[in-house]
Amino acid sequence: MIDQLLAHRDAIPYALAVGCIVLAVAMGYKLGSQDEAKICAPHLIESERLRSLASEQNEKLTRCESKGAAAAALSCSTVCAKQVSTALKNHTDIVCED
Repeated sequence: MIDQLLAHRDAIPYALAVGCIVLAVAMGYKLGSQDEAKICAPHLIESERLRSLASEQNEKLTRCESKGAAAAALSCSTVCAKQVSTALKNHTDIVCED
């Protein structure tokens, strides 16, 4: 048989090509027939991790915004007190003039 292959040297590339095609089809079938859970598991785990991270970051952002609003309200108390005293002074000036 080897003598026949060596006698027909132009058939060797075709035999190699057919062998490569058969090997590629076999490997493709083996890799393609894996369980979906096994293939998708890393992506599902990463998705859940990112979802929990987004939730955590959203909670931190909400906490920071509420702290900032509280701090702004506390820092505005002196401004508000000045405006109230000015408004009361203006009101008493208007009422007492009549």
